Amino acid sequence: MNLKITLSFIMVLIITSGLVPTSVYSESTEDVDFYCYGNTVYGQYPGTDLDEVNVTWDVEDEYGRVVTFNALNEGKIAVDASNLGLVVITQHISKNSEYDSETMRVIPLHLNVGEEVIVKFIDDNDVISTTILRSTTVVRFGDNHVECPNLPDRIGETFMGWFIDEDLTIPFDPKKPILEDTNVYSKWMTTAQSGGSVVLGNDKIVTFHTVPGLDYSVIEKGDDSITFGVSIENGYIFKDGSVTVTANGAIVDGDDGSYKVTCLTDTDIMITGNRLYTMAYNLSNVSISVNGFEEPPDLFPEGGFNAIVSVMDDYEGLRISVYSDGRDITSMCVDGESINILSSSGNILIVASAFPMDSDDGFPWWIIVVAILIVGIIAFLIARNREPEDLE
Repeated sequence: MNLKITLSFIMVLIITSGLVPTSVYSESTEDVDFYCYGNTVYGQYPGTDLDEVNVTWDVEDEYGRVVTFNALNEGKIAVDASNLGLVVITQHISKNSEYDSETMRVIPLHLNVGEEVIVKFIDDNDVISTTILRSTTVVRFGDNHVECPNLPDRIGETFMGWFIDEDLTIPFDPKKPILEDTNVYSKWMTTAQSGGSVVLGNDKIVTFHTVPGLDYSVIEKGDDSITFGVSIENGYIFKDGSVTVTANGAIVDGDDGSYKVTCLTDTDIMITGNRLYTMAYNLSNVSISVNGFEEPPDLFPEGGFNAIVSVMDDYEGLRISVYSDGRDITSMCVDGESINILSSSGNILIVASAFPMDSDDGFPWWIIVVAILIVGIIAFLIARNREPEDLE
């Protein structure tokens, strides 16, 4: 029977500083098990049978050189990794004639006590999520160092991922160590629908593209220009000043909803805007309290939606459902009595209800008690009135 060992490493901090050698980030890192954001690596035997086994340790650096360590007790060691780029710890276990060993590799990233690395995720100029990495943070190799927020597709837009530059050209890799404060930006692609084409001068084609909720109408067309108006369809709301018109990628200035474009070649006109989504409520026997609002809003708040649903007195059995443009998103945003929606992917409908508390459907017991009392009183009065006759 082989002795099965599972190592458990806990990375903690110690005050010192250092730089991680460039070689640590070479292709060889695919064999590394952990990143430790601090400077001390702890190795610990996870079992409770220390009085029955013999535990020994070997520690080396990335070049195979022996590294001294501090034995805290029979089953735990601490390695000062302040000046190391890689720590390789091998744990040897023997019990009677049985033997086993396991090796773990750890890259220390050298954050000091009190140091923090802050990662902010920014969507439409709003910080929607923040992750703080500290010297106590440990990440298994291949796992994300931070978790990226999940942004559902918006109507007329498709989420394209997270980027670390404002020009949205450098993708963010959450599996790589993050050693300095970092802003991460969302990238969206407009998925406008075709709005038809117009031919100018018999040889130039103008093709319109619009997002749902925006429409256009041609006012005038010439051999090499076209004038058109842009309007918002009924039932849609867009953020003031967000409607944008581009011709072959260049922004077109408008005058009170009217635009004129000179077309020397075939031209693609894109009409987009930041759509604001509505909030609707269908509430029965419950009340809803929305964070930051005295009354539930009728437009989806730019900073997100957080609400608590409370059951009114004498009701129970709370039920909450949330829909986005008819799609059930309850499982994504409802936790007990709390509703949390980070970003809206459509018009939101919240349905919440509760039911009257159960009551005893049998004959009311209090009527029986009252009847017995009334009968007793009547009997007592009758008996009392008959006492003189009984004496004669």
